[in-house]
Amino acid sequence: MEEEDRPSREGINQGVDPLDAPSRKDIESELSEALKKLEHRVEVLTCISREQEISGYYGLAEAYRKQAAESKAYAQSIRKLLNLG
Repeated sequence: MEEEDRPSREGINQGVDPLDAPSRKDIESELSEALKKLEHRVEVLTCISREQEISGYYGLAEAYRKQAAESKAYAQSIRKLLNLG
């Protein structure tokens, strides 16, 4: 993309009303909700993984464990953003 084809920073910000932008409180609320959902997902996936392992489906158990680990990592990232530790 050529330089003149790119919108300027000023052009991007024009027409944006600061009152329309989400407040910090709104963002924190949405992140908190996402964190709760991810933590629940980790619990469910961990439970499913255990059930699959008990049933002898070791490959499926591992796949669910990996999904749980990914969700846990996302949850930890959100915790950092919210400064929850």
